[in-house]
Amino acid sequence: MRTLEEVKAESTCQKRVTICEIFDKEGNLLSRESNRCSPDGGICHRLEVNQGKDNYDVNSQCNWHHAEQRAVSLLPIGSNAYRSVLYGHSFYCDACESALRGSGVEILDIA
Repeated sequence: MRTLEEVKAESTCQKRVTICEIFDKEGNLLSRESNRCSPDGGICHRLEVNQGKDNYDVNSQCNWHHAEQRAVSLLPIGSNAYRSVLYGHSFYCDACESALRGSGVEILDIA
């Protein structure tokens, strides 16, 4: 499994690197991923945007892929996700929370 530093280095987000880890009940790391972006014109459209969970945009011109959704998509088949830890952000957006809960995650932590 890649380290936090390796996953952080793979993020292409110009605004904020976020990393999501997913663990099983025994504390075994199942998945670890960072966010990716590919903004139109090569420059982040969200650099000056500051939002909370209540007014978080669902769409962006940055063509983003959230760390949480990437981590869910890379869960090993048959794994039993239980807990997630989010680094670099202060909340889980609704879409990411839904994806994590749909994969079996019961505990959503923020580091």
